[in-house]
Amino acid sequence: MNDPSGMIIWGIFSGDTKAQANRMLDVNGRPIYMDRTYEEGAPHVMCVNAWDERLELHKLVQKVAKTLRHIQSRFAADREQGIRYLGRARNPPPVLK
Repeated sequence: MNDPSGMIIWGIFSGDTKAQANRMLDVNGRPIYMDRTYEEGAPHVMCVNAWDERLELHKLVQKVAKTLRHIQSRFAADREQGIRYLGRARNPPPVLK
């Protein structure tokens, strides 16, 4: 009997980084811009895929490779769909009256 094997794929992402200019006023009331501070929220983590099975080594290697190909193709498709969505949001089609 083979020992149990498993694989977990985690997705880690963060939101937009926000930059804020620090500003002071000089003696004449003119603004002086200092260094910018960057604020980044806590990263988000989600389980993308997981499995566990009892596999021999060569089948384990094949299963890991198949899982990685599947995840890679899924993220590529999601990325393409996201790019198309953003393009439509930035340049919406004209409204017909």
